[in-house]
Amino acid sequence: MSDYHNHPVPENPTSGDTAPGNPEDSSANPRIAYAQLPYGTARTQQPMYAARPVGRQPVGMPMQPPPQQRQRRESRFSYKTGVPPRRNGKWMPDQQCGFGNAIKRFFDGYAEFKGRSSRREFWLTMLPIAPITVLPFFFPPFGTLIGLLWSLFIAIPFLAVSTRRLHDANRSGWWLLLGHSGNIIAVAILSFIAVGMVFIGIGAIMIIPNEMKLDFHNPNTFAGQLLILLYASFGFSGVSLIIQACLYSLPSKPEGARFD
Repeated sequence: MSDYHNHPVPENPTSGDTAPGNPEDSSANPRIAYAQLPYGTARTQQPMYAARPVGRQPVGMPMQPPPQQRQRRESRFSYKTGVPPRRNGKWMPDQQCGFGNAIKRFFDGYAEFKGRSSRREFWLTMLPIAPITVLPFFFPPFGTLIGLLWSLFIAIPFLAVSTRRLHDANRSGWWLLLGHSGNIIAVAILSFIAVGMVFIGIGAIMIIPNEMKLDFHNPNTFAGQLLILLYASFGFSGVSLIIQACLYSLPSKPEGARFD
């Protein structure tokens, strides 16, 4: 019988000596060298192989470039000149805005109520928009329908650019209510006139046509009073336009940056 088990174990093994049966010695047990410890044995030392630190490239391999993040396109149109409308997600004013860029900015900021718009941008936009909106109503009935559809289409971008213009003058968007107060009153009057015309039509049907006389030139008649209200609605709309022209012509102020 071999005396292997009777072999004395040196207290301090010298270099090259191996303590048989010592589970802590990785050279004596090859499984430890590959981080495979016997069942029930606690790990007391770092395995011979170790995970590469995070972010460090393997030796001899080329550096991998970081993944490119797809940048979000901030504008629907290209602007070869002038200040881009958006910078880091904020709508920026262009004090030297050209005619073409003003039209692009009007539709690019369709529902952009934050940020600022310069006086030049606003008025160069209104220069073609105003006559295009009014002219179709002179050619009823088809022109009236086109005018109404066009007015609905530009309603949101008009309110947006108006709000940004007020921001550029360091005014809150709530000032729009003051500018459109006359228009609100005019719409209410026109609604009342429409209801009155309905009653006149009903009366014309119920009364013999020969006895139904509409005298719009007599202020004492109901029809004459409706005509007066119609002229009053035009007056309120005119006052509203004057207020808006004054508000939208205010100079730019650096304090308006608080609305960005």
